[in-house]
Amino acid sequence: MGMMDAEFTRLVRMGMERAAYRNVSTGQVEPPYPSQRIVWHVNPSGPEPVSRLVVNVFNGGRPYADEEQTISDDASRAAIVSDVESMSEQLRRDVAAQANAQKPANARA
Repeated sequence: MGMMDAEFTRLVRMGMERAAYRNVSTGQVEPPYPSQRIVWHVNPSGPEPVSRLVVNVFNGGRPYADEEQTISDDASRAAIVSDVESMSEQLRRDVAAQANAQKPANARA
């Protein structure tokens, strides 16, 4: 994407804060790692000037929700923040839907 890790981290934090209404804990995580966590990745996507932005939610070592989007390597900082915000909101809906789907199963157990 042509930016430093620190800048990308700042943009992800800004987008997540917008989606979570500033209820985001960020920073270096040391072992033992929390059982549930969100991990962001950005990977160059072949010869085209685009990258794949991926976010996973983990429960233990198992990812159980994810979102991904292809973004232009020359996207503005504002566009990246907006993409992260949108992906975070969708991810939150995905996680809530999974939690709601498990409630009836847990009630029968």
